[in-house]
Amino acid sequence: MQTSPHLDHSHYLLTALWALIFAKCFFFEYLICSYAVPINSVLFIWSLSILMSTVATIVYFSVQNSGKVLQNIYFSLGKTWSACGLIIILIVSGAYLFGSIPTNMLLACIAFILALGNLNQSIRIRSFRFIYSALGWSLSAALSLLSPPPLHLLIFAWSLTLFTAAPYFILYRAKRLEIYNALRALNT
Repeated sequence: MQTSPHLDHSHYLLTALWALIFAKCFFFEYLICSYAVPINSVLFIWSLSILMSTVATIVYFSVQNSGKVLQNIYFSLGKTWSACGLIIILIVSGAYLFGSIPTNMLLACIAFILALGNLNQSIRIRSFRFIYSALGWSLSAALSLLSPPPLHLLIFAWSLTLFTAAPYFILYRAKRLEIYNALRALNT
């Protein structure tokens, strides 16, 4: 059964889950750095988590939307988050390939981009959730610059949880509750 993209709010849940996946990766990276665990985190944590999550997301969108995966991912993200994602991918790729950016600067740049994305969303749709996230990500950028390694990894993991995952999960629950209440009102 195919639903209208305007009625399907599952992309809020997917965003929250992706934020939690990245938070988990940053948290484990923090633990690996703090306790000097001899493990290749890129291979065993990052690549496995991102690969399996990507496969699950593509399968979900493919099943939900008759194979129009990229178009519906773009629709769900919108112009702002698609642009932010592309900028972050370019920055991370450049930092990984050239190794010239320290991780605290890299995470501060990503946090700043996320703050700008949330500020843009806040201006476009006038929502408090985006103002909260924009302020939170701005604070995260500042703390990432000021904190010693590897603490900036833990700060970023908490920021993903508090300023992205939690608000999107709350938004998803609110939309689901709204639909539930509307259906219940129709049945009475």
